[in-house]
Amino acid sequence: MSEAISNFYNSQPQPVTNIIIGLVVLVFLIWLIAKLCSGNGTASDSGNTISKKTSENIDRISNSLNEVKEQLRLYQQLMPQLLTVRNQHTIADDITLTTKVAPSPEATAPKRLNRNGKIITDKFGLDDFFHSNKNWLIGEVEKFNPKSALDVEMCSMAALRIASDDDRFIDLKYAIYFSPTLDLYASELISKKVEISLEDVLYVLSILLRDAYIDKHRVLK
Repeated sequence: MSEAISNFYNSQPQPVTNIIIGLVVLVFLIWLIAKLCSGNGTASDSGNTISKKTSENIDRISNSLNEVKEQLRLYQQLMPQLLTVRNQHTIADDITLTTKVAPSPEATAPKRLNRNGKIITDKFGLDDFFHSNKNWLIGEVEKFNPKSALDVEMCSMAALRIASDDDRFIDLKYAIYFSPTLDLYASELISKKVEISLEDVLYVLSILLRDAYIDKHRVLK
């Protein structure tokens, strides 16, 4: 067989022989390149798919981190406001919602709802609202991990300010929005019509929440 091929090549003019050899080599090279390209294409496609999925995961993680950073930034801006609680919540003309209580074994806190605070409680059904949401609200205070009774008082108001954005407050907000003014007292005999705000209602709730939290975590007494 090899002798026949040799005789065939020898019988051909040299240029023709060179062309035949060149064509064979060219066909082989084309086949080899096609094979390599096919393999590289598969690897490339696979690599591109993996790279695309990785990129998508990175984008999702990055977006989540950005959202967390934005929430932290907002909370950081709100913290001074959230943790600011006046000794006496004054509505107008020295109309307060709490009264200082003299220290006694029965008193777990020096601040108690007074006549005005109880009027607001009754008007907006805050006792029922609080007891329906007691465990949730206590849990919101626990997130602050208060270390003392004073911390509990401050964190109760802060927790309620944040929680008031929850849907569970919608009905209460409607009641506040459409409520007429209430007659509140600057003294035993002097009253004044006062418009109640969400902040006033949250303050009253914070006293209920403070007492419930301290009652649950007796170590803070």
